[in-house]
Amino acid sequence: MYDYICGNIDNNANVRVYENSILSGCVCTGGGILFSIIIDLKSLSKGINWQNTRRLIYGNLVAATSDNFDTSCFLLSVEDRSNISIDGTIHVRCQKELGDNKMMKTPIGTKLTLLETTAYFEAYRPILSALQSIKDDKIPLSSYLLGCKQDIALPAYFENNYTLDFTNIITNNVHIGDIRDISTWPTADQFGLDHSQYKALQQALTQCVGIIQGPPGTGKTHIGVKLTEIFYHNRENLLISKTIPSTGSKPILM
Repeated sequence: MYDYICGNIDNNANVRVYENSILSGCVCTGGGILFSIIIDLKSLSKGINWQNTRRLIYGNLVAATSDNFDTSCFLLSVEDRSNISIDGTIHVRCQKELGDNKMMKTPIGTKLTLLETTAYFEAYRPILSALQSIKDDKIPLSSYLLGCKQDIALPAYFENNYTLDFTNIITNNVHIGDIRDISTWPTADQFGLDHSQYKALQQALTQCVGIIQGPPGTGKTHIGVKLTEIFYHNRENLLISKTIPSTGSKPILM
């Protein structure tokens, strides 16, 4: 495993390797147990400016092993690197359940190899924690997000009412459309959208899962505003928790 990772490290700019690191101790803090690790600075580029580099910054995720991942693997997040330019020391926190106990049994002075991901772990922590709290059979939209089902159904909040009121969205005149029949909708020109934007709007309204992507300036935010207006204007029809209490489905716009 380790040989495979290191053999491909030159082709993977998202992983950094720190070999010959040393576990130097542990510290009890109000926030839990931290472990101190000494990084072998001599093996790194001399041009690293530890004041500005994003290496080993607070929150970065690190995997540590004492035997090339044969039997040991500790998942750590960096807590402090303020002394790294002085003596190479960083302080880390275990992330894996019961990881503190296992790492506590590792003798001081043990050599470690660290693999650091460039992704900022702290930004994902709340999402990952929330996912851990969801039971396997209760994951919303699991048939699409996990099962990769491609036949995407109408949103549940349209199951009992197929009408969509576009009045005041594009004109002051009454305009009621059928969610199942695009020909009853206002045109792209009436929405002020080009063809691809109009298709994205259709997808977001007619599918229970929709993804809109595009480079800067292509109108993603503009479409989001249109969707918000439509959902808000139709809010009474979409709040179907009274008619289908088992689902309580409502629109989610990200």
